[in-house]
Amino acid sequence: MAAETQTTTKVFTKDFLLIALVNFLTFMSFQLFPSSLPLYAREIGAPEHLLGWLTALTTVSALVTRPVMGAVVDRKGRHGVMIAGLIIMAVSIILMALVPIFGALLALRLLQGVGWGCSTTANSTTASDVIPKPRFAEGMGYYSLSAALALAIAPGLGIQMLNVLGMPVLAGCSTVFLALALVGSFFITFKRISPETAPKKIEFIEPASVFPAVTVFFTSLCYGALVTFLALDAQYRGIEGIPLFFTVYAMATLVSRPVSGMLVDRKGFTPAVVAGIAIMVPSMLLITFASSLGMYLVAAVLLGVGFGTLQSSLSAMAIMLAPPNRRGSANATYLLGFDGGIGVGAVASGVLAGAVGYFGMWLAISVMPLVAAAVYAAGCRNLPQP
Repeated sequence: MAAETQTTTKVFTKDFLLIALVNFLTFMSFQLFPSSLPLYAREIGAPEHLLGWLTALTTVSALVTRPVMGAVVDRKGRHGVMIAGLIIMAVSIILMALVPIFGALLALRLLQGVGWGCSTTANSTTASDVIPKPRFAEGMGYYSLSAALALAIAPGLGIQMLNVLGMPVLAGCSTVFLALALVGSFFITFKRISPETAPKKIEFIEPASVFPAVTVFFTSLCYGALVTFLALDAQYRGIEGIPLFFTVYAMATLVSRPVSGMLVDRKGFTPAVVAGIAIMVPSMLLITFASSLGMYLVAAVLLGVGFGTLQSSLSAMAIMLAPPNRRGSANATYLLGFDGGIGVGAVASGVLAGAVGYFGMWLAISVMPLVAAAVYAAGCRNLPQP
């Protein structure tokens, strides 16, 4: 009967497709910058050891914003938070193009992180509302494809647009994506929040979601280093065509995420999480020793499968372990770990690169999936079985 329910319960409803589209456009807007902005900042005279802060400050503000917005989403609803996030992001991006000063870029990335924290918390909570429970992990895997597809396109597109057309066009394109996301959001039927179903007290962190958040934190350290320094390191190694890395990486996640979701729904979390971590380790070692574009692309495939499987499984875990009326806080808690890892990874990798060089930095970062494995092994015994 359970198998029959899984095959007949519909995932691809109108609201699911719309929130996936809104999320895709939001990610397209945001992901144009993490890899291109360090290159732009270096052009305007920013010191290299500070470039990691362009990613870290956005993460810091998102970290502060998410718990608050998670509580607001649970008590007041999703759409208002989503609208506020999109508008804040648009304002920060327009100002980035108008004020080419590194200090101003740092402040505006801080503001952009506030909008990013609002919009993505509201987006993922809306998705969790419309996905049927019998196919929840699978549905979240499909939903995460909207982010993966943006990651397949946006980082390379951002670098190319900056190099060919300049910062004003890059910022304009990003703002258009946000405007389209805003329009699309008005066609979604959002879950109604009533005083009877809303949480009785404000809690910024969902305790049940802390375990997957801590696990994903250590793997996200790798991604923070990659989006900030991979393009710069490839330049130093004399390897061209590195934007293709992000495309190949994200295309690999397009395959891994829904498959991992189906695996979780049928077999539980542990097989998917263990497989994801096991594949991430060789991918990071390949990046450490890469001497050609081909080696980078093989690493991108492995990273896309490994990190995609891991992230999709842990995000579903964070929501499934939490009470239904605290999905906003559950999403916010998980994203604290995910974004926190990216921010810490960006700063720590910058410090390591300055101290021991890129090779030593990548070697140290490659250990982080093993730390995640230890964390998961310590806490997975109490997980529910499918």
